[in-house]
Amino acid sequence: MDSAEAEVLEQMRAWQEEGASIRGICERLNSAGIPSKRGGKWHPTTVARLFNPDARAAARQQPAQARATEREQQRRQRADRILSRLT
Repeated sequence: MDSAEAEVLEQMRAWQEEGASIRGICERLNSAGIPSKRGGKWHPTTVARLFNPDARAAARQQPAQARATEREQQRRQRADRILSRLT
């Protein structure tokens, strides 16, 4: 995390301590023109993940699990096609 990201996260935490909701923090960031890490708009899920380390870890794992599931489905479909030709 670079210094600009750290400053944004610090500001977000300050707003949360003031009682701002996750959606409220998104609105403040977007209206201030502060882009997300990828340059887009802020979404409640993104902000919530930043506040919850367990959610961040799960989000990092999810894409890998989704890819593994998709590969397994493709393997099964190929195997089914091959087996259907043999019978």
